[in-house]
Amino acid sequence: MAAAVATHSYGSTLGYGSASTSFTNLTDVVDIDIDGFKVASTKTTHLLSPNAFHEYTPGLGDAGMLTLTINYDKTTYNTLYGFVRTLKWWKVTAADSGNFICQGHIEELPVKIPDDDRMTDNIKIKLTGKPTFATS
Repeated sequence: MAAAVATHSYGSTLGYGSASTSFTNLTDVVDIDIDGFKVASTKTTHLLSPNAFHEYTPGLGDAGMLTLTINYDKTTYNTLYGFVRTLKWWKVTAADSGNFICQGHIEELPVKIPDDDRMTDNIKIKLTGKPTFATS
C-alpha cells in the first residue's frame, strides 16, 4: 500500500501587500480557506447540436473568496480596517512552500467576542482577476 501524501498546515502564512512581490504576514492566523475559482459555462447549443445534447464553452472565471480567522489584536484590526474599499495583493503560503497569490478587497471584517473564549476576526476577502499558484 502506498504511503499517504499529506501536508500539515503548521507553518502556513497569509500576507498582504500593495504589489505582487512584497508581502507582510499577518500574525496569529488560526484558519485560512481558499474556496477556489469557478468558471461559468456559456451555452452554445444550436438546432443541429450533435446527438441533440447541449453544448457549452468555458465562460468567465471568478476567483472566489479567501476566508480567514485570526486572533483579535487591535493593531492588526486597525491595519485591516484601513484596507476597506482598497485592492490589496494577498499571498497564502502553505507549509510546503506552495503559494497562491491574487488581488482582492476586504468584503467583511467582523469581530467575534464569545463568552469565555478568545476574540477573533473572521475576515472575508473577495478575490479579483486570475490567481496564480506556484509550487515554491
